[in-house]
Amino acid sequence: MNRRYLLAKRLLMSLFISSTAAFLGIVSESTAIKVLAGVCQVVTIGLSIDVIKRYQRLIKWRIALTYLAIMCVYPLVRITITVLHEPTFKIFTDAFFIHGGYYQLVIVGLALAVLTRDGSGYPLLYRFAFYAIPVGILMIAFGIKADEETSVGFGQLAINNCFIPVALLALYPSQKKSLALGWFSIAVILIVAAHIDSRSYTLVGVYFAALSIFAFFRTGHRKWGYTVIILLAVAYFSGAYSFFNTKSVDQNESVADKYQFATLQRSLGQFLHDGNLVRLFFWEGNSRAGIIVDAFGGFDRDQWLWGKGIFGRYSSFTERSTIEIGWAQELFRWGIPYIVLTLICLLYARRRLKKGPYRKVDLMAIPLASLIGIKLLDGMVFGMPYNTIYSAIVFWGVMRTALSTKIIVCSPPLSKEIKEPSARSYTPGAIPETSLTV
Repeated sequence: MNRRYLLAKRLLMSLFISSTAAFLGIVSESTAIKVLAGVCQVVTIGLSIDVIKRYQRLIKWRIALTYLAIMCVYPLVRITITVLHEPTFKIFTDAFFIHGGYYQLVIVGLALAVLTRDGSGYPLLYRFAFYAIPVGILMIAFGIKADEETSVGFGQLAINNCFIPVALLALYPSQKKSLALGWFSIAVILIVAAHIDSRSYTLVGVYFAALSIFAFFRTGHRKWGYTVIILLAVAYFSGAYSFFNTKSVDQNESVADKYQFATLQRSLGQFLHDGNLVRLFFWEGNSRAGIIVDAFGGFDRDQWLWGKGIFGRYSSFTERSTIEIGWAQELFRWGIPYIVLTLICLLYARRRLKKGPYRKVDLMAIPLASLIGIKLLDGMVFGMPYNTIYSAIVFWGVMRTALSTKIIVCSPPLSKEIKEPSARSYTPGAIPETSLTV
């Protein structure tokens, strides 16, 4: 097996342990587990930096440094200043590993992009699926036996770390061996989201299903597309994942009850009548409307520019620091310039992956572009900046556009550039013959 593939696999597993330990540390309030999460995070970042140094000739540093400065360095500098003002162990671990670990994933994303740039990203996810799916099922099973709040947390953890990464396999129908794993993960996302009363993950599952069905028709697999549509309809009306009928584990209501579509329809009608956009925001199903007003109502000019920092708080029924809307959370922490520049980076990377040369040489280009699009939409509903494999793969997609599309052998002495084979020639579980060597 090629060394870069093994490094990428090690990165994913280390990140998986770190993210899971961080969640367990929060749930159990165990300092020991939080320390374990921190150690795994340090190992992951250290391994990522070593990979980046080793393969630095493959990186377009002007683009990479722009991404790093905006999405990683600026938040980490602000976090460091916060920790220096109150240098306690709890502040340090919470700032850098529990809440700030997300921003370090930009470095991990660059390392994953470097290690998989020869087209081995799909084989990596394909083999990762054989670990992720059983572990994800165990998390869900454990969550069912736990209390209501913990059950929801384990459901979200399983979706973010196990099933969203594997669902990417459904976005390339020509890879038949991985297709079933991808669609199984999409089904699990829809079922679990309905049972934990999550509008956000319900929409994520719908996004994946829609994009995967579109991929069937785009690649000429129309029969498969129609078959999947029929199967999804049958499963929906039989109540397998019907968010109109399924009651959640934490509330005696369905996801549709939480959406309150009737009130949205009334608000839409009032908007069409008087043109008042505010009516579309303050509809009863938008449970975040009051929170948004409470969080940003007292912002002054400096806070709009720089935010309130990683531990910024506001009063809404009680003193709190989370808004539970990803992009609003980022705006609250870091201000308007950060959020605007981050969105520009994501939109630019998505366009480059879809329209640039990457789709011709990397099987993962279109799936990564699709995941960035899902993240952009997800952040408008929930999509919190969590330290998860879901987030790391989003940054993998962004940083892929900071790499050269030609292969350069990086072991000294440097050899001449060689043409990269077509991504379509790869099959899941197979490592391309043409690869970078150390």
